Amino acid sequence: DQGCSLLLFWGAPTSAENNLRRALHFTPELRKAAAIPLRASVVFNLVYAGFVGSARRKAYTCYGAYVNLAARQLVNANWGEICLDESTARQIQAEFSVREQGWYSLKGFAKKQLVFLLEQCHEAPDPAFRRTLMVGRQREWEQLWEAVQPLLHGRFGGVITLVGEAGMGKSRLVYEFQMQMQLY
Repeated sequence: DQGCSLLLFWGAPTSAENNLRRALHFTPELRKAAAIPLRASVVFNLVYAGFVGSARRKAYTCYGAYVNLAARQLVNANWGEICLDESTARQIQAEFSVREQGWYSLKGFAKKQLVFLLEQCHEAPDPAFRRTLMVGRQREWEQLWEAVQPLLHGRFGGVITLVGEAGMGKSRLVYEFQMQMQLY
């Protein structure tokens, strides 16, 4: 190890929509905000997540070949770089600029690994849901409208929490509500 390290996981112990996208927006922001130079490696894949150890002492962690891949890429990275493995780079090319860094022999891997560098985020294209009509959310819409009424009168409105499975339309509902509130 060469100094302080942060091991950050997205999607464990609970997952959210767009874990990879969130991680890739967070990492450059962390790098900018840090008082010291940082380097990072992001690998997006399935790993073991859970408690390891004994009944006396155990810790929640993730481990597997992909955690090791991220660690090995990190050791080879230059300060200020954000490295990605090939699979991760291919998944995010529509929203982020990536550049092929080259092939590296990494400890623990029989074959050379292709490493990419994260360069910048593109403006995200409008999601398809913004181009279609929203239907079947009248009750939720009314609940949101009632919840913001105190704000419209200069009072504290509390906290609004939307909970539901991925793909239920939470983001769409919030987007439509925000658009309507801009007109108000």
